[in-house]
Parts: sequence; structure tokens; C-alpha cells
Amino acid sequence: MAGTTTGGVPSPEEFPPLPKNEKPGAQPPLITSQNIQYANLLKPKPMVPQITRVPPKHVNIVHGEPNITWKTSEVKSLIIQENLQYAIIGKFSYGKPDVQEL
Repeated sequence: MAGTTTGGVPSPEEFPPLPKNEKPGAQPPLITSQNIQYANLLKPKPMVPQITRVPPKHVNIVHGEPNITWKTSEVKSLIIQENLQYAIIGKFSYGKPDVQEL
């Protein structure tokens, strides 16, 4: 690597020149049109899914056990309605850990 000083730090000649302001103490432009477009790309887009309300289900008794049958579309709709898209379900086989451990 040409022009490096000891310790692997580049020499000052390798750095690009700083932009020169016409007036001393002048502020550089804060936002350019390219920055605005990029920032708009990163903004979260509101989700407006077509959600149909799922009516409460009746409990059926099958072989003495309560049973409710859900369609896949109903489950997806309920997940969106209850805001559970990012829910995590954990199984702890050997007891519940402390909150600090989670």
C-alpha cells in the first residue's frame, strides 16, 4: 500500500481534498435532492391490507374434547387484527427462566 505511514494509517496525500466554501464560515447544504429521495425510500410504508372481520367461532365437542376449526385465511386475518405479526412463541421444557435471562 503506497503512501501509508507506520501503523497502517494512510498518509494525508491519500485523503480527498475538502470542498472549499466561497465564504469563510459558510454552512454546507444540509439536504440534497438525492438525500431526500433516498430517505423516502427508507420510510416505512403503511400497510393497508384488506382485512375481513372473523366472527367468533362456536366450540364443538369432538370425543369429549372442545374443538374449534379455523381456516388458514381466518388465522392470517386474526394475526393482522391482533398485531401479532412479530410475536415470538417460546417453549421451555425445563421450567420458566427468569425475565432477566430472556
